Amino acid sequence: MKRTALIKNLMREIWQSIGRFLAILAIVALGVGLFAGLKVTKEAMVRTGDAYFRDNGLHDFRLISTLGLYDEDVEAFKELSYVRDVEGAYSLDVLVEREDASIVVAKMHSLSDRINKVELLSGRMPEKSNECLADSRWYEESQIGETIKITDSNSEDTLDMLKNTEYEIVGICRSSLYVNFERGSTTLGSGRISGFMYVLPETFDCDYYTEVYAITDMSDETIYTDAYKDGIDVEEGEFKAFLEERAFLKYTELKTDAQEEIDDAKVKLNDAKDEIAENEQKIADAEHDILEGESKISDGYSKLEDSRDELEAMKAFMQPAMYEASVKELDDAEAELKDKEKEIEDAKSDIAEAQVKIDDAKKEVAEHEEELKDAEEKLADLDEPDTYVLTRTANIGYACFENDSAIVEGIGNVFPVFFFLVAALVCMTTMNRMVEEKRTEVGTMKALGYSEAAIMGKYLIYSGSAAIIGCVGGFLLGSWMFPKIIWNVYGIMYSMPDIVYVYDAVLATISVAVSVLCSMGATYYTLNKEFKSNAADLIRPKAPTNGKRVFLEKIGFIWKRLKFTSKVSVRNVFRYRKRFWMMVLGVGGCYGLLITGFGIKDSVADVCDCQFKIIQKYDITVSFDDGVALDERDEFEREVREHGEFAYAETKTVDVNANGLVKSATLVVFDKSGAGGAIGDYINFMDAKERPIPVPGKGEAIVTEKMAKALDVEIGDKVLLRDPDLNEIEATVSGVMKNYVYNWVYIAPETFAEQRGVEPDYNTAFVKTDADVYSFGAEIGTLDYVSAVTISDEMSSRIDNMMESLNDIVWVVIFCAAALAFIVIYNLTNINITERLREIATLKVLGFYSGETAMYVFREILVLTGFGIFAGLFMGYGLHRYVMYNVNVEAVTFDTKILPMSYVYGVVLTFLFAFVVDFVLYFKLERIKMAESLKSVE
Repeated sequence: MKRTALIKNLMREIWQSIGRFLAILAIVALGVGLFAGLKVTKEAMVRTGDAYFRDNGLHDFRLISTLGLYDEDVEAFKELSYVRDVEGAYSLDVLVEREDASIVVAKMHSLSDRINKVELLSGRMPEKSNECLADSRWYEESQIGETIKITDSNSEDTLDMLKNTEYEIVGICRSSLYVNFERGSTTLGSGRISGFMYVLPETFDCDYYTEVYAITDMSDETIYTDAYKDGIDVEEGEFKAFLEERAFLKYTELKTDAQEEIDDAKVKLNDAKDEIAENEQKIADAEHDILEGESKISDGYSKLEDSRDELEAMKAFMQPAMYEASVKELDDAEAELKDKEKEIEDAKSDIAEAQVKIDDAKKEVAEHEEELKDAEEKLADLDEPDTYVLTRTANIGYACFENDSAIVEGIGNVFPVFFFLVAALVCMTTMNRMVEEKRTEVGTMKALGYSEAAIMGKYLIYSGSAAIIGCVGGFLLGSWMFPKIIWNVYGIMYSMPDIVYVYDAVLATISVAVSVLCSMGATYYTLNKEFKSNAADLIRPKAPTNGKRVFLEKIGFIWKRLKFTSKVSVRNVFRYRKRFWMMVLGVGGCYGLLITGFGIKDSVADVCDCQFKIIQKYDITVSFDDGVALDERDEFEREVREHGEFAYAETKTVDVNANGLVKSATLVVFDKSGAGGAIGDYINFMDAKERPIPVPGKGEAIVTEKMAKALDVEIGDKVLLRDPDLNEIEATVSGVMKNYVYNWVYIAPETFAEQRGVEPDYNTAFVKTDADVYSFGAEIGTLDYVSAVTISDEMSSRIDNMMESLNDIVWVVIFCAAALAFIVIYNLTNINITERLREIATLKVLGFYSGETAMYVFREILVLTGFGIFAGLFMGYGLHRYVMYNVNVEAVTFDTKILPMSYVYGVVLTFLFAFVVDFVLYFKLERIKMAESLKSVE
């Protein structure tokens, strides 16, 4: 019977205080939901990416050689013990014309069914060499059937590599090589790649692979983990050595084959020369024979004339028959001479033809000699091949995805924990106040014979059920909703399937344990304290807290001018300390969360503008091939000066060592020769307080702020710079400069020359231009000795998009903080009203109007909200700095700041919630029954 009555009493208690019950449930659900949701989001993102990359066979390594790679290289790579699969591939940047007549740059890839597979979204796979798949961000399903044309403006080498110039789109796809919106840069056209297209391998008319992709044993490890990165680092070193060996073998083979061809050509050329000389000798001999023959014919004609004269002289003395016979003999002799003359003419004609052939042969020999000379020069100039071993981190989408998941992790490590603590604090306070409010009921039940355990059970079930329902519901909903919301935000940037949901059992256990401990623990502690009193004492209401003079009363000119109700409100605010601190800490925590969210937004908002407009004031970075000749630099300088100006520097990646710590950075050795501009016109050297830093002198270095903190170095400390070839330079830090993107070290050329023993090789130019940077960059990129062109705006856009996604996540966090603030203010205000029913009823009996009664209560709430906001300023400031410290993105430094307007936004929102809550609870004040409330003590 008692148990039945107790259960009914419990259910009635829940129903009569449904607002409080739901508030506890909502606070716990929101706190646990955000805590669990943000904590699992990174793991969910990584698992999604890992599954997608694994299913589509994203390469672990991309291998490139300037001499190309061949089938025998592929077979050799397969023999490496740690290699799972290897595949040769073709890729090419091409200018294409779409059906709307626009000309853009596309990246053309060969299809594979093992490595870097594509995901067909619509249509079918190509079956002919003139069919292709198109980028899903470039073409839509309705455009299947359209034709992409390779324009004639492509280079001859490009056109020679392709069997077709027109490709019909038969399907739309997405590729694991392009998981985000970035498609890369190029030296063609505008400098940007608009989209990619996939064709059958046989479409490429090429006897070598432009690249080889490899999957290794490390593919079993989860992406971005230390195990994966460490394993890849080891394999990368082995791949580099092996690829260099293979490339050198190909270089030796090509050089040997070329030398053999040259030697064979020399032999043939010499044979041709000998043959020409022999034929010339034959012609000379023939000409000599002709001269002799002509001389003999001339002598024959002379003798013939003499014989005719003699015959005519002796005609009278000769018999007619004899005369006729002599004449015939002379005619035969003359005919024979004419035949000889014809033979000589024919011989002359043959000699002339032979001479023409010899002259043609000489020209051909001269041309071949020139070609042979060129071939020998090219062979002599043939450098050893450059090789590149690129890991997944060289893929823009893969690297950006890691940064974005790290940002989510940074926020999830700190912000939701504080959020959860605020929710737990309010939950504890609510239950504590509820038990104190039900003191009389507890005493009555004790007097009726209910055991302490039974009474305890009622309130523990009340608090525990609200906490457990809220925790379980919040955990399940948060683990599903927050990853989904954040994934949808990143869906603008990334082309991946739906997120893989993660439910962390350990996290769930912690959430339930903390929620139950806070709610039921506070209930148990308060009840246990109350049980020390006997039933009679519990039934009687506690004596009200004694009023005390407040500090404001000592300031007479203010206190005397306050109205009675205002004086009462001031006294009440400081009279009930528990109520005061509950409101201050609850509202302060929520306000701190709000301005932390706004502060994160402020801190990431201007990163790109600050880096690429204030720190780095150049528009384009141009990288040169090794050993660029002076006349080629002259050509470059003429090109640039038509549209802008430049500064030279040697740049390379180095390890910066100090205090036993190492960080990777880009070393910049700036030029002081005067060939270009001064480095100070292109880089703004300033410290964290934006004071100018002198350009480093001999033996000095300027390092960027984030790296200096990581290495624990200050001005005057030594740093050791070590390049990949283990060459070292030691310098003294002369300045720590403000910087936002990547790590940089700047030294003077005399520092480099003194310690390295060689002058810097200025392989980079920083260019400022007033022309269109993309067109100008593409124009510079066509120069033979330019290896790469990087547009600052493109880099800025890439990082800005990453920051924009962070902004969207921050808005989600701000919304949750605002929701928590609203629930907390509602809950605490509701408790405040419930505790003061007799006081409010007394005011009504005394004739206070509804508005006066409401202001009597809500004025205190607004004042306490103000105190909470003041406390929240310090909480939010500290929390914001701690969150920004933990949002650690290797490539980016955030400017930790909260703008004044963010504080204002937080104040406005908090007071807005307070006013809304006051409006909602005004109707509760109206429903208070005076007589019933005043008799409650009886």
